[in-house]
Amino acid sequence: MIQNAALSQKTSYEEISRILRSRICLHVSDETFLLREGKIAEEFGISRTPVRQVLQQLAHERLVETRAGIGTMATPLEEGMFGRDLQTTASILRGCALACVDPIPTETRFALLGLNVWAKEKHDSTEPHALYLETYTKLLAHLVPLITDPLLAHAYSSAFWRIIRWRTRQYATDPQSMWVRLSMLIDSALVGIQSGEKGGIFLQLSKAAQDASVQQQQSPGANTQEHAPDDKILDLAMDGTSRQG
Repeated sequence: MIQNAALSQKTSYEEISRILRSRICLHVSDETFLLREGKIAEEFGISRTPVRQVLQQLAHERLVETRAGIGTMATPLEEGMFGRDLQTTASILRGCALACVDPIPTETRFALLGLNVWAKEKHDSTEPHALYLETYTKLLAHLVPLITDPLLAHAYSSAFWRIIRWRTRQYATDPQSMWVRLSMLIDSALVGIQSGEKGGIFLQLSKAAQDASVQQQQSPGANTQEHAPDDKILDLAMDGTSRQG
């Protein structure tokens, strides 16, 4: 499982970031998760300095925040912010569409087609959160390398992780609908492939994000906010099997 990787040796910055992102996304309850530098460093066999760097990166992605008297914690999801996150993602995707004019690699075409088949087969599935999360992150892994500008690539990856976290939370109450939404998102990317340019993919994904933002604003309770209660604190740093919501 992604969130339970048993690591007996020093782990790379990227791998630690991936594991912590996954743990944050797979926690779908309102209970607060703490990320303790010392415990994370001990788990991965590294010093606190690289752990601090990872947490700073996650804070930049708005996946974690630091509160006085509590420490670093997974940022609570406030329903009123979902629409804004979708709009931000749509704006970044429009920038990617303008910047990415190269031809689409053949391997990307086949990868997206295969991922789309996989997602559509899961429409009636109630598979664990981890499988849904893994499929969503595969989509991200196929898309980010298409962006040659490192600043745009980083911005898109950060925004995409926010959306992944929202969708994984929603998966807890409506898994079938989330599989349908994911396959529709991949469909949008496939429509973009027809343009022959990388930018065509991001243009279609931008439209999909904008449409989702409009739907979110029109949905009942779109402006309500949910705050994670401070009196419920769990520890995210170590193995999260028993804490998965």
